[in-house]
Amino acid sequence: MASGLICHSKMSTAMKRKNIIMRSAAKASLTILFSLSVLFSGCDSYLDVNDDPDAIQENPGVFLLPSIQISIGSVVGGTFALHGSLWAQYYNQNNTANQYRTVIDMDMRANDGDNMWIEMYSSALSDIQKLKEYSLATETFDPRLNLIATVLESYSFQVLFDAFGQAPYSQAFQGQVSENYNPAFERGEEAYPLLVTAIDQAIARYRNFNPDNDATLSMLPEDDQELDLIFNGNMNTWIAFANSVKLKLAVRNLDYAPDWSKAIIEDLEEQGNYLTADAMLDVFQAEVNKENPLFAQDQNLNTTINLVANRTLSEFWTNNADPREALTYYANTAGNLLLDHGDHKATTATNPNNSNRRPIMDATRPVYFLTTSEIDFFRAELVVKDIIDGDAKALYDAAVKSCFARVGSTAAVAETNFLAAGKPYAFSDTPEGQLRDIGVQKWAGLANVNPYEGFIEVHRLDHPRIAATSTYDADPPQGNEGAVLYLPKNTVLGTGYIRRYLLPESESVSNANFPAQQTRATDKLWWDVN
Repeated sequence: MASGLICHSKMSTAMKRKNIIMRSAAKASLTILFSLSVLFSGCDSYLDVNDDPDAIQENPGVFLLPSIQISIGSVVGGTFALHGSLWAQYYNQNNTANQYRTVIDMDMRANDGDNMWIEMYSSALSDIQKLKEYSLATETFDPRLNLIATVLESYSFQVLFDAFGQAPYSQAFQGQVSENYNPAFERGEEAYPLLVTAIDQAIARYRNFNPDNDATLSMLPEDDQELDLIFNGNMNTWIAFANSVKLKLAVRNLDYAPDWSKAIIEDLEEQGNYLTADAMLDVFQAEVNKENPLFAQDQNLNTTINLVANRTLSEFWTNNADPREALTYYANTAGNLLLDHGDHKATTATNPNNSNRRPIMDATRPVYFLTTSEIDFFRAELVVKDIIDGDAKALYDAAVKSCFARVGSTAAVAETNFLAAGKPYAFSDTPEGQLRDIGVQKWAGLANVNPYEGFIEVHRLDHPRIAATSTYDADPPQGNEGAVLYLPKNTVLGTGYIRRYLLPESESVSNANFPAQQTRATDKLWWDVN
């Protein structure tokens, strides 16, 4: 798929381009955007071999921006959110349905990652290439657009590398230029520095364009601002997002490449310019073809009883009287039973249909790209590890409070009932305990926010720990110490636990440079060196 020879879509790409241009030119409502079907299956206008050859040369430029952002959101907030919710043990497969049984059993197939890979390469990333070309062309030169496109590109590739471990990067999208339809794969450890360098170059180009931080030049042109669905064309916020993405890359790579990571972190701390509000796509509506992608994928396209509450997270919250439990799972009148992780073979005598609690899935819920909580958790971790100066407790407390507020509780509740001395989530006194606190609360705070990130961080931070059993502790301790993940009841991996996707089947049949050695689901990612 990275070669651009194959494209999958539910609508013609010519129609997709037509709708983007119509919407942008007419300044119509968001309805047209969601009618594109790019929420769930995108296809780049310029790579479809059935397109009008003359139309291939067209470049809508800035008008591509909303479809790029929605395409990325459909991946992060769609299947990645679903699988992350299952593997991080936020959600569970119901015992009276079977849609996700192989996923929760960790019985991975080579095509399990196809739809995310295809959507990214055929839609988001290929449109980003066109937007970058447009932004650097002499007649349409605009470093603001180039910076936005580059940050979204680095963010998107980070998502892919952290899911698959390797992917085409440097040679991707060379088919039209050099007829290289078989791009080589790069490993994440090779690509991470390139992603940061790309961001730095785009920032430098923007700084040269706007050296005095002129207010007018710090925004996209007024007519284009509404096309930016994330930050409304505010370039100062895009710079903060760029720095926050760099921080994420540096912290995640810290154990693998400490010198590289520390140099980036030192520079970022000198600037002190991170996100102060969440980077999110908050445009969804409670109407068909306009909903949050996970809601649409699970509630509209499948039976509504596939997903239920997972005992792991629900019990952790219940044991600590955490109000987020009732904000994450519906109550019901049929017993409010909880399934052990992956116990989809539980009998209907013990867990009858509709008795298991279901997750609250909101059609209008935003898709979160990166939150302020994650930034505070990252920085608290760095203070504990003596890499930056600061107040680890203050950063940890701020992260937990914003996690509570984000899902409908309040910072005051978090501070008074959970973070004060002697309360369940109070920051520990030892570095070991503090890192556990950070890992556990980051895991809990990413439920219904960015579940795949929650899953990844469990492996990076080793908290909550993953027990080598599917048998739950009958009397877990209160507080962060009591958070434990368990093996699925019907796992196919023995005592192993899934860490990554297999390299996608779609790429293996279209790219002659597909790696000869297929990965295993239990293979550690490069940054997971502990």
